[in-house]
Amino acid sequence: MINFRLASKFDLPSLLNLLNETTKHLHGQGIQQWEYPWESEEIRADIEKERIYILENQRVEGTFGLKPKQTIGERILEPESRYLYQIAIHPDFQGQGIGKMLLDFAKSISPIIYLDCWSKNEKLKSFYRENGFVYLDDVPEEDFLVSVFRWIRNPH
Repeated sequence: MINFRLASKFDLPSLLNLLNETTKHLHGQGIQQWEYPWESEEIRADIEKERIYILENQRVEGTFGLKPKQTIGERILEPESRYLYQIAIHPDFQGQGIGKMLLDFAKSISPIIYLDCWSKNEKLKSFYRENGFVYLDDVPEEDFLVSVFRWIRNPH
């Protein structure tokens, strides 16, 4: 059974391994979502701020971050919204419905969620749409574009 929980400092080695393996897998598919290898200081800081969650069964199978954020590009975000980031599922566990469970868990925490992904990752963009996220627009980030999505618990 999958368990979701906040990451602790003791999870840092497992998280770095998961993020590095996931990034290598993405790069192997031509998806330049993240830089490899991951730096531990950024992950450690987010763990200390209680922003990083892990999904575990027999081992850490996935992770994501959820944090307050004021803007994405030029868009000002609602104060009660959260930014969902660093979503990673170990390649050994992809395609088993864990991504949907992860999004559902994040939705239980925040009434409004924003997230983004590399604009050329069509598979991931479709996945977000299928799970209730609405595409807003593409915004520049460094030297590429990211596609921004939003989910609202009660949109009416």
